Amino acid sequence: MKKGFTLIELLAIIIILAIVSLVATPIILDVVNDSRDKTAIIEAQSIVTSINKYCGINTTLDKESTCSDGVSAEEIKDMVNTQAEIVDVVYTDKVEYLVIKANGRNIVFNGYEYVKTDTSNLDTKYTVRRLLTSTSSAWERYDNSVGKVANATKDGSAVTNDFDNIYPWSDIISYNYNTNTKEITAYYGDSNFKFDGSNGEVLTKIPTFYYKRWQENGYEYQSISKYPLKGYSKSEEFSVG
Repeated sequence: MKKGFTLIELLAIIIILAIVSLVATPIILDVVNDSRDKTAIIEAQSIVTSINKYCGINTTLDKESTCSDGVSAEEIKDMVNTQAEIVDVVYTDKVEYLVIKANGRNIVFNGYEYVKTDTSNLDTKYTVRRLLTSTSSAWERYDNSVGKVANATKDGSAVTNDFDNIYPWSDIISYNYNTNTKEITAYYGDSNFKFDGSNGEVLTKIPTFYYKRWQENGYEYQSISKYPLKGYSKSEEFSVG
């Protein structure tokens, strides 16, 4: 006669299955998400390559190139076989900027790299400006900087600074660095972090961000964004001491 499971054995099996599920599910989701990201980026790369090739071929013709006045999302659909949604595109003599939605992902190409991002935040930028004729060193907040409070403490007392919770400022952090072992020994906030150099050199990490500086309508502008916006250049992560 075949023996069945006892209630305790069934509970043990259920618990084991639940534990396995808790461990395996995030791993499976990560694999699926990575696959979607890679597929979407490959699709964006294919679109950029196809546009550049198509427009390059047309510029060799005797007649005026169909790309001489730029490329629209509708034209891309005609020249490229893609199921992706073309959100935005800028073309001069090549693709300078492209935003697509593909495979459930939003991909931005800013002329030299492909970045997965949330397109709902692509207009988020923190800008300051001042009149070109002004002799003052003060800058006026503009765009998403308007209304933000930025105070700095001089004596260690608590102050309000909205930018402490806004990237890239939120990810700026000081740390101790051992120049002999080439290792970080502590971050600011750790119990062993030291400003006096006894735990290594004191450096400050500035994270990756995108920036733009320009003049327009009598003003000089300086702008920073987490995202690769039109006309913005990339500043790679670096440290200063």
